[in-house]
Amino acid sequence: VVGGDTYCYSRNARMPAYCVNTFAKKNKLQSFLWSCSINGEMIDREMAEDLKKYTMIFPREQLTYQNLLNAGIPEEKLFQMADSAFVLERKCSIQFQLLF
Repeated sequence: VVGGDTYCYSRNARMPAYCVNTFAKKNKLQSFLWSCSINGEMIDREMAEDLKKYTMIFPREQLTYQNLLNAGIPEEKLFQMADSAFVLERKCSIQFQLLF
């Protein structure tokens, strides 16, 4: 599972995700891109080919969903979801006090 904004950064920052995804595909393992946002202008041929290797991709918003479709990612691999940080149940409340 690779997640978040991994594909929003430079090519060098994305390389670990490329390696994990390639390893999974080569070894017939499932791979998932979880809760992602991807700017369509950043999707080049190399990134599109890597994204196609994922078993499932869970974009956070409609814009990323559309960007992935435009990049040739099959719709059956895409499952739009809310950002998990905004749907988690609140477990505790911590109050901070300013110390000024």
